[in-house]
Amino acid sequence: KDELDAIAKRAATLRKNIKSATCTVYPIHVGSQSDKQTAAQLVAMLNEAALSKTQTSETDPALKVAGHSNEQRVLWDTARAFRDFIRENQPATDYAVYADYGLSGTKVHHVHVIVCDRAGDWVLIDMQNSHHPDFERIAPKSAADCNRLVVARLKDWLSE
Repeated sequence: KDELDAIAKRAATLRKNIKSATCTVYPIHVGSQSDKQTAAQLVAMLNEAALSKTQTSETDPALKVAGHSNEQRVLWDTARAFRDFIRENQPATDYAVYADYGLSGTKVHHVHVIVCDRAGDWVLIDMQNSHHPDFERIAPKSAADCNRLVVARLKDWLSE
């Protein structure tokens, strides 16, 4: 509960400061590999949407997260691994974003997004799959579709 309360406070700070915030997007985990091109496309979309001043990172966190049938476990294992990476490799920007797209062919199993502040503290941890309305509405079938879902989720989340 304390951690969730702290996340909510950090999220409120980001919402208040979003127009001046800077953000680094790390290579996105797509399927079984890191994808810098998809990250660059997400950065372009975030900048176009004026959600923050966003840039890509050439540094690949190469997170080692074991697969599991429990998606919540994978999400939180990924969030912990990214938090630890950022704590050891602080970005020059205010925030850091990592995404994991569970994509196999044209089947998207999940879209996970983790946002940390510069210190590595969680600001947002979001999971989307076929049980969520935004996921169903966008019906992602590619990495580009997953990027559209992330932008839609961030727009909604930042306007709360």
